[in-house]
Amino acid sequence: KLVQPFQTRAIDLEKGKLELLNRRDFKGLEDIRLEWKLEIDGETIQKGILEALEAKPGQSIIVELNIVEPEVLPGNEVYLTLLYILKTSCKWADEGHELGWDQFRVREFENNSDHGGFFIRGHNPVEISKSKTEIKIESDLGRLSFDTNSGRLKNICFGGRDLLASSPKLNVWRAPTDNDGLKAWIGNEEKSVSNLISVRTLRRWLEAGLDQIRLNKEICNVSEVFTRRDKKSESGKKQQGLTILEKNLECSILHIEVEQCYSCGPIPEAFVHRTIWHVFPDLTLWMENMVMVHEELNDLPRIGISFQLQEGFEEFEWFGNGPHESYCDRMAGVRVGRFHSSVNDQYVPYIVPQEHGNKTGLRWMMLKDTNCSGLFISSSDLFEGSVSHYPDEHLYSTSHAYKLKSHPETSVYLDHRQRGLGTGSCGPDTLERYLIPSGTHQFDYVFRPFDPTKTDPKDFF
Repeated sequence: KLVQPFQTRAIDLEKGKLELLNRRDFKGLEDIRLEWKLEIDGETIQKGILEALEAKPGQSIIVELNIVEPEVLPGNEVYLTLLYILKTSCKWADEGHELGWDQFRVREFENNSDHGGFFIRGHNPVEISKSKTEIKIESDLGRLSFDTNSGRLKNICFGGRDLLASSPKLNVWRAPTDNDGLKAWIGNEEKSVSNLISVRTLRRWLEAGLDQIRLNKEICNVSEVFTRRDKKSESGKKQQGLTILEKNLECSILHIEVEQCYSCGPIPEAFVHRTIWHVFPDLTLWMENMVMVHEELNDLPRIGISFQLQEGFEEFEWFGNGPHESYCDRMAGVRVGRFHSSVNDQYVPYIVPQEHGNKTGLRWMMLKDTNCSGLFISSSDLFEGSVSHYPDEHLYSTSHAYKLKSHPETSVYLDHRQRGLGTGSCGPDTLERYLIPSGTHQFDYVFRPFDPTKTDPKDFF
């Protein structure tokens, strides 16, 4: 993206007026066509092609696109994407090869009026049962179950299909990248001295025990009526579509408050994780999180939650940055869109197994099987996430890619923040603004099981 030979600047997006710069030194634009598309929440609603582009090397030209102002619902995002496409085959690329792209958010077309919000169906009859070991919420749609003592979400059953293979839990570790530290060098004093940046971050994490945090204490409280005690938790930027969850808490049927305390290395209360599960009649779950990080842990790999889905949830779709992996300090080469892939295709075969496949700027993501079961995930703010058949602990413990073995379950990683990558294997470490400090971190997630043959995720808003 950074070296693409064309660059476009917006002049008047409402009128489709742009300035296109030919960055080539010796060639015009006669071999290039410009394809454009106008998207609302990742769905193309208008598109076009400009075949004749005349600009000498280093010259800029004015381009006008035939854009018609669309009808946009409140809360929808509008993007104009330009693709620079090779007209004919040449020695180094085939016809249709994409040479580059540019994207602009067209806020002038967006509707800023009040948003109806995340759609909650409240008419489903629900039966709640409690025992010494389990809390069950059952309806004609499916079943949710929580552990009575720990408050952990044990299972989501929808359409007769169990979704979860493991419970959501706090996650602060990632499979170290080569920039975090070359794991083969850990313990080798000679290597440590020769290239400190290449080992010091990982060594610090390991010495702190971040790869092995231990649950010391957990408290659980269950109620059918919820009162917000901390008004501060309502503040902050929210996606318009999810503010309705706060307003519609009276529609919820159950609230499970959990506090978990984790030790880390010599620190007995390294992480205090407070979770509030709000359960709605249509089996939507709203998970609010507050994580208090001890002041000595001022550079975390990540902060979020992780869990596993049962075998078969292979289809992956998301609305956010794509189509390939990105990190908070690696976002120049991705664009906003609605992307389709598979869990298998999220694997990036780095020679040394490590963190990979992260997606930034997520509005939502979903996983589904080949039948009628899917899980939709969103948040009240932009979030990061990834899915994989290679759990982080196995990526870290495996020395070479050829030794990795795929797991049938799908590991899901949802991050409030993940540390930037930096260039520690060959240059400076991650910049301070891309680090994750100690202190209090607040974030939330929405989980909704659904039938993807009957409902599209965009219809949830």
